[in-house]
Formats: sequence, C-alpha cells, structure tokens
Amino acid sequence: MARGRQLPRGGDVQTALELPQTLYDRTENAARAQGISITEFVARALEDKLRAAYPSNAERQHVHLPLVPSARPGSRRLSAEQVAELMNEDDVPR
Repeated sequence: MARGRQLPRGGDVQTALELPQTLYDRTENAARAQGISITEFVARALEDKLRAAYPSNAERQHVHLPLVPSARPGSRRLSAEQVAELMNEDDVPR
C-alpha cells in the first residue's frame, strides 16, 4: 500500500504481472476454454494454490489415529522405512 493508504476491505485490487509470453498464452487459452476472463482464471488459480498451501481449519483433513493399526499401540518403535513398508501393504486401509 503506497503512502499509508488503506484499501477497502473486500474491494478489488488492480495489479500488473510480468509473465513469460508462453505462460500468458497458456493462461489465455485455458481461460477461454473455461469461458472465463484471464482475471478470473488467475484469481481462481491463486485461490487454489493458497488453499492447498495454507488450508483453513475447516479444510484441514482430520487424521484418525492410529495411522498404522496395532493390537498394542506404542509398544513398538518403528523406523521410517518400516512404516513405509507397512503402508505399502495391500491390507492397510487408506
């Protein structure tokens, strides 16, 4: 924000991006194929990327423990290699 000016909450912000021509062309073609503007395509792509990198609490996946079923949880110390081997078995629920 320049000179302490605050943008209105929820308002749109204009910005300029410098992109390689090939990336711009791919973006333009993808937006056209979806029937949306380049602006909308880029906004959606940014939302998707940010959501994947920084999920909100509601979007985080819940983990059910134990991840590796055991008759006596905590009774064995497993190395990362052993866990990977167990997870690759066909009978492990995913």
